[in-house]
Amino acid sequence: MIDELKSIAVFAETVRFGSFRAAAQHLGLSPSVVSHHMSSLESRVGYALLYRSTRKLSLTHEGKKLYEHAQRMLEQATLGLQSLPMEPVALKGKLIVSFPSYFLSVEIRARLAQFLKKHPQLSIELKFGAEVDDIIGNGIDLAIRAGQLKDSALKCKKIAEVERKLVISNCLLKTFPAPKVLEDMSDFPWIKLAPLPLSRPFIHKQTGLQKVMQYSSRISVNSLDAMTDFTLEGLGVSTPPTSMIDVAIANGTLVELLPDWKVQSINLYAVWPKNVTTNSAAYHLLQALQEPS
Repeated sequence: MIDELKSIAVFAETVRFGSFRAAAQHLGLSPSVVSHHMSSLESRVGYALLYRSTRKLSLTHEGKKLYEHAQRMLEQATLGLQSLPMEPVALKGKLIVSFPSYFLSVEIRARLAQFLKKHPQLSIELKFGAEVDDIIGNGIDLAIRAGQLKDSALKCKKIAEVERKLVISNCLLKTFPAPKVLEDMSDFPWIKLAPLPLSRPFIHKQTGLQKVMQYSSRISVNSLDAMTDFTLEGLGVSTPPTSMIDVAIANGTLVELLPDWKVQSINLYAVWPKNVTTNSAAYHLLQALQEPS
């Protein structure tokens, strides 16, 4: 009976893909093996199940009846497998991951730390620094980027949304009149995060109105920590991630400006080569870095 079940599964896939060759490629078999299964099954049931020509397949009346049952058989087997708890994977080997030094949220760092604790046998190399354009050429298994890549040889998935606030130090605010409208901010000194443009998109929290504010800056850095520190020192205004400045806002060191306006969040994406498999360390790290649903 076991052999018949295998042949029935091959039969169902052959019908689904429309040819012996396509079914063989999907199942990892040779066309001759697929043909053998079909011949054996037809001999077993005593009926022709498929009419075959060089261009197409067609089901006989008996073939249609068997195909209906074969589909249900495969569906039930799939559901049964999916209902089982997955065995924990012991990841081994080496994983190379690239992170931008200027933009890595506290939440992402926490998820990364938990992943490293969970897989002590995995060797991992974390590259913090300038973005690497040639991910495949540099042997990077997974990269985190602020924005999607257009490289068709890579896959891309959003893993986090980082909220920001427009803030100024309490001491600097004493030398500038408090802004009443968004346009007043163009007169303030700004600290620019190097990879981002000289503009900030804002969304009004009540009306949903969107505005893009242009600004100028004499200080440009490629580090969120440096941008936040310089803001605390009173060198200018900036829009750091909320998680980095909530304490400073709470104790009055920093002041949120124009709280009716929300700075547009920055999306973080994971990018990786297309041939990464679901049992690879890179895939498991990708799952760990995504926001909880």
